[in-house]
Parts: sequence; C-alpha cells; structure tokens
Amino acid sequence: MLECWKESRLVLENIDFSKISQVPDTNIVSSIVIAALAVTVIVFFKSEILAVSLSLQALFNGKKVKDIEGNQSYYSAVVVTAIICIPILAATAMKPGSGNLTYALFCAALFLLVVVRKLLFSLVSWLKGRRDVFKTIRRSSAIYLIDITVLCLPLLIFRSRMPDIFMIIVQPYILTVIGLVYAIYLARSLRTLISSGFSHFFSFLYICALELLPIGLIISVYISL
Repeated sequence: MLECWKESRLVLENIDFSKISQVPDTNIVSSIVIAALAVTVIVFFKSEILAVSLSLQALFNGKKVKDIEGNQSYYSAVVVTAIICIPILAATAMKPGSGNLTYALFCAALFLLVVVRKLLFSLVSWLKGRRDVFKTIRRSSAIYLIDITVLCLPLLIFRSRMPDIFMIIVQPYILTVIGLVYAIYLARSLRTLISSGFSHFFSFLYICALELLPIGLIISVYISL
C-alpha cells in the first residue's frame, strides 16, 4: 500500500503478468491437414484421384507398379501425392495433445528419411552399376506411401474427436497398416533384386540396411513421442 497524497491511498497488489500476456496455444496440426487437403482437391484434383486409384490397384497387383513407373504423367501424379501425404500422415499418426514443435520435428524426420533413402539408393546404384533396378524400387516406395496414408486417413476423425481411444485403437491400427503395406513393398523389392541377378545375400543385406533400419528408426521415434 502506497500513500500518494494526503487522504488518498493507492494500493498495489501482486499481479501475475504472465496470465495477462499468456496467449492460448493454437494447434496448427488441423490447419495444416485442412490446407493440404484443400490444395490437393483444388489444384491437383484429377491427378490425385488418379494417383490414389493407381496406388490402391498396385497394392493388390504388382504389375500396376510397372505401369505407373512407365507412364510419366502417372508417376508425376504419384510423386505430388506422396509429398502431400507426408504431413497428412504425420498429422494422423500424432498423439492427441502433441505440441506444434513435436509435429514439425516428426514431419522433418519423415522428409529427411525420403532424402536419405534417395542418397543411399544413388550410392548403391553407383556401386553396383544397376541404376535402373534401384531406381525402380525407389520410385515404387512413393506408391506404397500413398496406400498407407489413404488407409490411415479415416483415423484422423477419431484422433481429433475421440482422443481417449488413440492408444487403444488408432496407434496399433497405424502400425499394423504400415507393417502390412511395407511387407508387401519389401517382398516385391526382394523379388526385383533377385530376378535382376543379385545374390540372395546382397538382397538380404540391402533389405536390412537400406529398408528396415531407416524405417525402424522412424517407428522408434514415433512410438517414443
């Protein structure tokens, strides 16, 4: 209490200025997903519908993979769709209540995985001298990324509206979808390597070093978030 002038008093109390300046934390995950979906529908509508349709067909028919890679317009649509799928898949997989920084780091980890895999494929192609084989395998991975995202996308509703069931249903479902689709991708990649003249030992080494190890690290990071 402070006396300012005679018969007048000014009372100063403890004020928590942190509450005054505090701004509610806004979660940008939903905004990013909505924006990505809007861009997909408005700008790339025909290409995205085509890419999703072809990718789902390729999941059940391996011959469709070669058809997609052999058609430049098909493959371009798949690449654009796969890029947009990364932030959407990350938003779907993130646990409710995860901060913006966690989401951004997880997206960055997924994009980094794509870059690292491309560099590793280039290195192996240079060492083994079979650029066409490894290029085919690397390109096909974008198709399966679309499949995983499409199969997991409906869970985005449960993630936002029913956060209590995330650990019970959503996360196990996502991991199961990734495991099944990735197993199909690995089996077809292994068959491509062996049919192209590579030894079983090299093919097994490739699967462990260039496929299982990177995705295993990403899944470990995801579970720990």
